[in-house]
Amino acid sequence: MTQAAGPPAVTLSRAGPQQRATLAQLFQLYIYDISRFARWPVGPDGRYDLADRILPPYFDAADHHPYLILSQNEIAGFCLIRRASDDAARWDMGQFFVMQKFRGGATAQAAFRAALHLHPGRWQVRVLPANEPALRFWSAAIAQVNGSPVDGEDVTADGLTMRRFAFQLGPDVSPAAPPS
Repeated sequence: MTQAAGPPAVTLSRAGPQQRATLAQLFQLYIYDISRFARWPVGPDGRYDLADRILPPYFDAADHHPYLILSQNEIAGFCLIRRASDDAARWDMGQFFVMQKFRGGATAQAAFRAALHLHPGRWQVRVLPANEPALRFWSAAIAQVNGSPVDGEDVTADGLTMRRFAFQLGPDVSPAAPPS
């Protein structure tokens, strides 16, 4: 008898100094993936230099938290969590990336829930408005954990207009997917 496969085991693993190069490589994939929406230039070495500016605080600042997303112990992506620059009491999903191989299933939602479980409280998620797949994901994922939809507002930071979803969750958010 064959049993139906359950959702993949998804965990967040804190990225330490030994994973810095791994995270930097994944960040290149992330920027490449979303560059069609933001049109960031590639440097003369074929790399996006945004990583050189964005990643260091995640290894140096106490209020920045880098995580690798693991699906059945395989690297599936990353999430970078920090305190919001305009409100230190609010968590900010600085960047969130799931590799294409792991999209369309429960990996991203499970990673998001795990992040909320690790860092309960007030949150914001910002998305490039042109990134419609990400807007759909975040709207649905936030509504699922919040119990109702959250309206986004357009904000501008670092010359980019982003849609910001702000919400609050308690420590009782389960890292497991909700029952079907």
